[in-house]
Amino acid sequence: MKTDYPVTNVLHSIRVHLGINLVDYAILEYITINSRFKPIQANNSVIGESLGVGSAMVAASLRRLLSEQLVEHTPDGLAPSITALSAMYMDIETEQTNTRSMELGSYFLRRLKEIAEEFRCGYISPPPHTNKASVKSVANKISVIQKKYKVEEADLDLIISWAVKNWGFNNDMRDYVRASTLLGSANKYEKYREIAKQYWMSQKNVSTKVY
Repeated sequence: MKTDYPVTNVLHSIRVHLGINLVDYAILEYITINSRFKPIQANNSVIGESLGVGSAMVAASLRRLLSEQLVEHTPDGLAPSITALSAMYMDIETEQTNTRSMELGSYFLRRLKEIAEEFRCGYISPPPHTNKASVKSVANKISVIQKKYKVEEADLDLIISWAVKNWGFNNDMRDYVRASTLLGSANKYEKYREIAKQYWMSQKNVSTKVY
């Protein structure tokens, strides 16, 4: 059963930036995705069937996209313009980065709680990882770090476990076992990551040393 509007993940910030409606956005996205390797031969019926709109609506949308120079004719078919490509891929990359940051923010808070329990450090009381506001706050910090360094779950585990082990039982330091300190900036993150890595490597060497 066809719908009045196409079923697609609309990134409204870029849609508004380009000044197009929902149908135009969906068709532009369709052309962008399907022309990654070569321009597509536009078939209004096929596009309409894929997006759940009529072929007449597709034809009208294509005329608008062509007039706005967001889509262009090539000898091999239709392709998005450089302007459209820049806007679409920039937004897709931003969306993926934001999604990854939220995943890592949730992971950080969950592991902070779990690692504190593993070390039997009852002094650490991180916000519950189900608190969306807390996750978003940590995700924002990670998003800033990601502009300079790659953030991985294994590195977060290293940093958290090091901080809990070395600060968690210290009255003066345990309050710093938190995102605002460990993820306070890109430079802080990299600094604590290196310290944690060296610490755990030294502990491994001590534990395996034969006397």
